[in-house]
Amino acid sequence: GYNSHSVLSILMQTYMDSSTVLAPVPSFWGLVNSAWNLCAIGKRQSPIDIETTHMIFDPHLTPLRLNTGGRKMYGTMYNTGKHVSLRPDKTHLVNISGGPLGYSYRLEEVRLHFGSEDALGSEHLLNGQGFPGEVRCKT
Repeated sequence: GYNSHSVLSILMQTYMDSSTVLAPVPSFWGLVNSAWNLCAIGKRQSPIDIETTHMIFDPHLTPLRLNTGGRKMYGTMYNTGKHVSLRPDKTHLVNISGGPLGYSYRLEEVRLHFGSEDALGSEHLLNGQGFPGEVRCKT
């Protein structure tokens, strides 16, 4: 099984707005790879239960990279009452690339979800199991 104290589920959410580069968004992914067809037709996509038996291994994935331009990242952190949020200052842009991402995305927000009990912090599940916390990067 999974040790809820040592597992942190990291999920990427990619959205597109007028300030970012034109790049495929989640609803487009099902058209890129037929194995991801639920991304194109799914109605309730988040939060999800990630079932590892249904995952597809991609041996060509590269490490995920955070590019800060060699500078420290500055931003504002606040508590929304539902999660802790960190928003980088617009003068210190942070980009995410690599992994499954075919493009570089500007990091808009990092959300830290956590709970008061071990299995209640994460919004998403792994094989039906919740975890103490979850980090979500919004681009």
